[in-house]
Amino acid sequence: MEYPHRRYVLFLLSQKMQSYEIAIECQSKGLMPPNDEALKEFSKELGTLPRFWKPSVSTENTEFRRWLRDKGVLKCWVPDETMVQVHQLLMMTTLRKDFEGLMVIHGMVEDARAELSLKYSSRVVPSAEVLERFCDYFWDLGNMTSAGIYDFLAAGTERADFIPAHKRELVVAYGTLGLRQKVEAEEFLSNVVQLANQQTALLLGRAATPNGATAAGVAALMGRGMEALQLRDAYRTKLNPSDMSMRAEATDFKARTERSRGIPTFDQLIAEEVHDAEYTEPEAGNLRRLPVRRE
Repeated sequence: MEYPHRRYVLFLLSQKMQSYEIAIECQSKGLMPPNDEALKEFSKELGTLPRFWKPSVSTENTEFRRWLRDKGVLKCWVPDETMVQVHQLLMMTTLRKDFEGLMVIHGMVEDARAELSLKYSSRVVPSAEVLERFCDYFWDLGNMTSAGIYDFLAAGTERADFIPAHKRELVVAYGTLGLRQKVEAEEFLSNVVQLANQQTALLLGRAATPNGATAAGVAALMGRGMEALQLRDAYRTKLNPSDMSMRAEATDFKARTERSRGIPTFDQLIAEEVHDAEYTEPEAGNLRRLPVRRE
């Protein structure tokens, strides 16, 4: 079985903990203890402990520090402020579970954090750096296969609520977690346009000749759809004002070009004959043609 807290288990093994000690540590932090088969695989990944191993890290033992760094567990041995806040997050049961569920849905810390802010105050939600570190050591879904994630979620009762999120059943997932979904304005308006189009097609398909009620319903749906379509286009223009300015510049350029088509250029004045409206000839109406002088 794959485990999202793989790196933390490697840290426990690097401290020479036995299987029962690892189980106690995992349970105390709300983590599923790895089974014996998984522990063997983790031990192979960690490798043999070096001869310069010590129960603590010192600045003098640079070889040991380098080995721990290469194994990716140095920050657990020598915790910085970020790691301290990560351990605080482990104890924040509700917020932690919400974040883990959102990571199953989105897979991106930025998106998950944005939706956490809809439920919790900004001073409670950890920084993106803390959440990233938390994922590195305790919720590393990015290095798990889709099947591995499902098996892990299905194996524990505490994370079984995340299965709808993994299956992309988002309405059920958000309802189960008690979270509000952050819906982008453009996405919402697109959904309204799509719904109006589907319902209009459905009403028109039910009757070959729409009656008064059907026609009224179709008109109302089309009206709502057109309003949403216009709002969506306006929203896109607001997000990308350069599009509108480029269109305006193109329109002005086209108008200037069309206006200037009747004005002869300097080269045309030299290469062709010029019309002078002040002189007339009987056979030319009110225009007199003058020859162009070339010197």
